[in-house]
Amino acid sequence: MNTTSFLCVLFSHPQDRQSGDYLHRVAWPGKALGRSVAVHAIQSSHPHHLEKLVEADVLVINMVADARLLPLIRKRREERKVTVFEISDDFRSFPSHLPAHAFYSSREVQDTIATLASESDAIQFSSRFLREKYGHLNAMHTTFPNQLPAIPTLKPAPGRKAVLGWAGSVGHFEDARWLAGTLSRWTLAGKIAIRLMATDEIASLFRSSGLDVSVTTPGDMRAYLNFLGKIDIGLAIAHGDDFASGRSDGKFIEYASRGVVAVCSDGAPYSDSVRHGETGFLFRDEEELLEILTRLVRDRGLRNRIRRQAHQYLRTSRTHAAAAQERLDFYTRLLASGKHDRASARVTASPGYRELIDDIEPAFTQAMLMHREGKAAEAIAIYTRLAEKAPAFHLLWERMGQACTLLGATAQAESCRQRARFLLEEDYARCGLAMSSHAT
Repeated sequence: MNTTSFLCVLFSHPQDRQSGDYLHRVAWPGKALGRSVAVHAIQSSHPHHLEKLVEADVLVINMVADARLLPLIRKRREERKVTVFEISDDFRSFPSHLPAHAFYSSREVQDTIATLASESDAIQFSSRFLREKYGHLNAMHTTFPNQLPAIPTLKPAPGRKAVLGWAGSVGHFEDARWLAGTLSRWTLAGKIAIRLMATDEIASLFRSSGLDVSVTTPGDMRAYLNFLGKIDIGLAIAHGDDFASGRSDGKFIEYASRGVVAVCSDGAPYSDSVRHGETGFLFRDEEELLEILTRLVRDRGLRNRIRRQAHQYLRTSRTHAAAAQERLDFYTRLLASGKHDRASARVTASPGYRELIDDIEPAFTQAMLMHREGKAAEAIAIYTRLAEKAPAFHLLWERMGQACTLLGATAQAESCRQRARFLLEEDYARCGLAMSSHAT
């Protein structure tokens, strides 16, 4: 096998394919890598994902916490295929206010992630902090920070007065509370425009602090980048807990790509990339933040110099086109190592990026969301309809059984679980995998 010609599969849990996390960790790097090799992206909501995971020459598991992947990883090792596990969040430190906390706070889930990462051929991390905290799980590891797919030409600086901006979701509620209180004590707060991209709940924190803010409803990445075009100074808050430290510096690179001067919390993740006073600013406390903001508001020349230097940094150092070569080199080295047989590839595919999406996935994802929100009856109605289209998909029956349990339909729940188990065994057998205590 020519190790520069292989099939790479990116495997992730069900999620919005227009979300920032998916674009940064799957779609954008996948498209860039696809210029050199075949790259297929698939989610666990696809009825035939297992076959694709077996088929891949290089499989990247994007933090999917499913112990049933363990036999697959071991089978792939026997066949001398490469499996890389990605850790892109601090899975042991999810804050309680995030929706995913209930899942990741489980010791079983945490141990599953650690085991899958250790059993894989390598780990790829999204930040230096995560690599330093979890690098002990696997001697073979590397870091692929977030990049941007393309850097637009830097537009001339607007002639308007400086506009301050910040965007935050429900997961940034405490950041918003701190920021609102801080800005309320800033002497220039009433003299410049402040724009937010946030929910009404978060906007109310700023208004109740006496701040006059303009609010844009949260949207997808396109809407967010459009919002950035309306501000000149952007804030990025990270309060130093492990979860925040392990996140990416995405806000900085997104700001810089649109000519917005970034003012970021000192420490991880921003201190790894922001050069204070050159490509952005770092602050340690409220006093430093307000001092920096005052300087920027009053000094248009300073804003212009920083925005130009930050934009140039992105163009030379933070594009997926450049980072794709690092990924290609890393995967190629793994394929060429003594553990992996160059002649083991069974797949011939032309370079390019493909997202494999089954017809049932949009409705299946909708049903799982209803399920998590406690709308079990509505979820079951959708699961039942989808089971007519994909009767052999074990995950459908598994989820249906869980929903039946919520409704107290014990007999139906057990019937669904048995069917899911039977279908999973068939899937494993068809793919040459051995069932184990993990695959239940």
